[in-house]
Amino acid sequence: DMIKTRGQRVSPKEVEDGLFSMPGVTGAAVVGETDPVMGTALVAYVTVAPEATLSPQDVLRHCTQCLEDFMVPRSVEIVATLVIMSLVVYLLIGLMPGDPIDMMISGDPTMNSQDAARLRAAYGLDKPLFERYLAWLMQALQGNFGYSRSFGQPVLAVLWPRLLNTLLLAGVAFVLS
Repeated sequence: DMIKTRGQRVSPKEVEDGLFSMPGVTGAAVVGETDPVMGTALVAYVTVAPEATLSPQDVLRHCTQCLEDFMVPRSVEIVATLVIMSLVVYLLIGLMPGDPIDMMISGDPTMNSQDAARLRAAYGLDKPLFERYLAWLMQALQGNFGYSRSFGQPVLAVLWPRLLNTLLLAGVAFVLS
């Protein structure tokens, strides 16, 4: 698909390729939005690596260096919503009283405090909450969501069939709308 902006036809894919050439950019989507002056303006939505410190101005500066003038997006939005929400949920769960080891202790009265300390160290529960979150986030970005003790299999194996059903339902809703 092409977007007509500033009298030129622009492929969003070309602009996205330019965005991906910037170190630290992990995801990019370019869309056309109605603009009273240009008719349609390019807007880029970008996700960045957790360790990257990129601002929208940095991304626009990079675009002006690697793209033709008419291909430079009018604005860049750094998408951080998913990271922020995952942090909030992780922190809230981490701040709840008790942990999985406490549940194991209540289910096995023969477990002593040394066993509990060893298990907390083995599962990383002895580390600060934010350090645990960063470790989880890095694993999640690699597609490793952990292991479900309830289902006895990797979390992704549990979620995948349900995710396919969700995508199918969303696709049907999109077509019908």
